[in-house]
Amino acid sequence: MEAEVIEEKRDPLLNRVEVKFRLRHNGATPSRKEARDKLIALRGSDPKRCVVAGIYTSFGARESTVYFREYDTTEDMLKVEPEHVLRRNFSEEELEKLRRGE
Repeated sequence: MEAEVIEEKRDPLLNRVEVKFRLRHNGATPSRKEARDKLIALRGSDPKRCVVAGIYTSFGARESTVYFREYDTTEDMLKVEPEHVLRRNFSEEELEKLRRGE
């Protein structure tokens, strides 16, 4: 799986960096967890402050567009991100630990 940055911008109001990636893959569209792990490793980010907002693939294409958000703090992420996005990126146990500040 190869990742390439298409666009990167800073959103100072929401304390985050929004990155749009082109992800090349063989076979099926990668899962949200696979994409998230790859992009976190590529950027050297803290996994507690990052979410994949969406993965979009055209039918039959071996290329996906991934919207990735990296927050300044975990608290900022928990305040801003909708609940359904958090649940898609973290397990229930991980989410509880994040909310408790662990």
